[in-house]
Amino acid sequence: MAIMLTIKVKTRSGKQSHHINKNGVLHILLKNAPEHNKANSELILYLAKLLHIDASHISIHHGKKDSKKTLLLQTSLTLEDVYKKLGVETQHAIF
Repeated sequence: MAIMLTIKVKTRSGKQSHHINKNGVLHILLKNAPEHNKANSELILYLAKLLHIDASHISIHHGKKDSKKTLLLQTSLTLEDVYKKLGVETQHAIF
């Protein structure tokens, strides 16, 4: 099963974390700069760790060079499961 997940990324934040903003958008903060694909690689590894799935099952479908990205997750998890694993209340998230 495949899930499309739209997120907003902030690079060079000095830490890794995630939250839902007041508009319901999932924001992910990353340590690396968006140079030489370092931030994208960090994003994939960070999500793989949080979701307990292999990093090879996560790809950037759209927005490799943008802060707004659409990710493709190849997983048996549902979108609701993904948000639960991220510790996000689904009533606040935009699907």
